Amino acid sequence: MKIFLTGSNGFLGSKIYDQLSDKHQITKIEKKEQISENFLTFQSFFKTKNELFKNNSLLIHSAGCASSNSREKKYKQSDQFISNEILTRDVLNSAKKKGINKIIFFSSSKVYKNNLNKLDESSPIEDSCFYSRSKIMAEKYCEEYSDETFKVIVLRLPTIYGKDNKSYLKYFRKLADIALPLPLKAFDQKKSFVSIYNLLTIIEFLIIFDWEKFNNFEIFNCSDDEDLSISELFSTYKKNFHRKDNQFYIYKSFLKLFFFLINNLKAYETLNHQLRLNVNKLKSL
Repeated sequence: MKIFLTGSNGFLGSKIYDQLSDKHQITKIEKKEQISENFLTFQSFFKTKNELFKNNSLLIHSAGCASSNSREKKYKQSDQFISNEILTRDVLNSAKKKGINKIIFFSSSKVYKNNLNKLDESSPIEDSCFYSRSKIMAEKYCEEYSDETFKVIVLRLPTIYGKDNKSYLKYFRKLADIALPLPLKAFDQKKSFVSIYNLLTIIEFLIIFDWEKFNNFEIFNCSDDEDLSISELFSTYKKNFHRKDNQFYIYKSFLKLFFFLINNLKAYETLNHQLRLNVNKLKSL
């Protein structure tokens, strides 16, 4: 199958390319020129009109601006607006005109309103921050552009973990490999994660699935079967590094005060975030 992949320089996009490049004809679409075969800039993608794009082709849109764990500054908000919302709209518009008929778009579980219950695809969403707002708008564009000849699948992802990941979990891996005790026992509430290897398996499954069975627009939650707490995840890292698990307990109120004093409450909110995804819809395929 012809596959067009945006964001191939990012963590997720690069893993997708490595996984699929031996099995499919993949054309990368990026902002800057690269010395590489099967490559287009976004500008050339928007302008090019030829038969390259037609006949059962798929576009995987992984380009975007990730949520920042530090304080969101104006330039970061601008990046998220342009990369997550405007770029998605332009990619969808151009792909549809060129005759590409399948789209996979990566959204985020952060679009959901925080809730202690398991969340399915019909659960309430909320633009609680600029990042979630940009993803919600991108999803709306996906639905608006979709039709019988242009089907769009949105995957709502929690934090992805795996080798070379660029989320806050990369710091966890580094901290787990040293003997520094950390006050993580208080973060014992379960939350959803997804392994990059599980996610790649799902993407490969969707590529070969009969899309005639899909509605024009579909949303799927995507996570591992087992939810983990931050404390449990850190214990797993410690075990993998053959290190003693030396976490200890401090009341969350003190931890929140500490993050407030260092002017980084967003890091506390990330650790305390506890969304759990119901993935029954995806598993029913």
